[in-house]
Amino acid sequence: MTVSSNTKGFISCFIANLSIQVCNIATGILAARLLLPIGRGELATVILWPVILECLGELGASWVFAREAAANPDKESDLARTAVVLGLTLGCLMMILGYYLIPYLLPSDKQNLSSLSRIYLLRIPFNYVATFLLFLDQGRMRWTRFNLTQFVMPFSYFVFIILFWGMHYINVNAFIMAFLLSILVAATLRIFLQRDQIWRGRTNISMCSRIMRLGIPFFIASISIMVAGQVDKAMAVDLLPMEMVGFYAAALTFASAHISLGSALAVTSFILLANETSPERQAAFLSKIFRQSTWLYIIAGSGVALLAPIFIVLLFGPKFQAAVKPAIILAAATSLTGLGNVLNEGLRGMGIAYPGAWANLLGGGLVALGAWYLIPHFGLMGIAGGMVIGALGRLIILMAIMVFLLKISLSQLWGLKIDELKALWERIYQLMLAVKR
Repeated sequence: MTVSSNTKGFISCFIANLSIQVCNIATGILAARLLLPIGRGELATVILWPVILECLGELGASWVFAREAAANPDKESDLARTAVVLGLTLGCLMMILGYYLIPYLLPSDKQNLSSLSRIYLLRIPFNYVATFLLFLDQGRMRWTRFNLTQFVMPFSYFVFIILFWGMHYINVNAFIMAFLLSILVAATLRIFLQRDQIWRGRTNISMCSRIMRLGIPFFIASISIMVAGQVDKAMAVDLLPMEMVGFYAAALTFASAHISLGSALAVTSFILLANETSPERQAAFLSKIFRQSTWLYIIAGSGVALLAPIFIVLLFGPKFQAAVKPAIILAAATSLTGLGNVLNEGLRGMGIAYPGAWANLLGGGLVALGAWYLIPHFGLMGIAGGMVIGALGRLIILMAIMVFLLKISLSQLWGLKIDELKALWERIYQLMLAVKR
């Protein structure tokens, strides 16, 4: 198993992730420009808990569908039918639960957003169906369809925002409606593409139970990913006034511009490692992917930090000047998070879910503790500092797991070797050739 033999999959994922990130940045800029800091903070508050509840209710099923599709391609029709049935069932249960929980989860000074946040819960069943079907394509390594359908939701969201803007219907409600419509479009498309398999397939209680049972280790991983990815936003919503929440959302959007660069390596490595039986080759492959990602994030993260003082005000507007300094710090945090994601995704591909989950939980705890202590003293810079502390702590833990669990040396992981820079350049060069063609 070599990286070069899978260049096509990497290139496809790289282009898709980059395109998705461009859409995310574009919609982030539109949200900031059209809603201004307070409105942007309200949008971040409305979507926070529905997204968290969705992560909790998924029960780790996505990764099980991917691994089952990779291991049992002859059962894909049954898996596709089960994906729809299980997605709708779990989604409706979480939507009902969330309806009653939302008023208790939002802070007292933001209770006026409860109704809109409840409406946004409609995303959960449709997104489950879309995600479960998407992961079947990942498991079968159908990278072209996987990436095209993955791109549909952020692109549709961008299109709907432009459409509402042209209709002069611009407020937080419009952005929530655009979100829901884009998720519906993505789910409908994926059902259409896999309609024959869904129609031919069969589902039963035993298959649903098997998916949920196998998902238990990944469920813990899902919780840990939710903690690692959402705790900073929850702390911002709870501890900062609405305008500051808007500044933080803008700073994080800009600072995350390069997060998708390593995602292509992580996504393709998950299935490649899932299909590799030799522990030695698994460890060597993941180490090489991590070293290449290190170069990628050092270069890209430094570029994002240097460009923040120029482009944040230019793109988001002069009212977001306060987001510049936090964005510089968050660029470093995002790079560390991206590196951690590469290791975490690789470990899950090898079927090792628990150690990475504990690293995510501990990293999220460090973010919460850092933000809780630093926000009263430093405001936005405090939560950015908490993000760096949490991301660095998580990365150190994941590296220690690699060293002790897979019996590799630290130099194999962290060596910034010129050969790896050359290998990374070869990947980029092949990518440029593919785009040119």
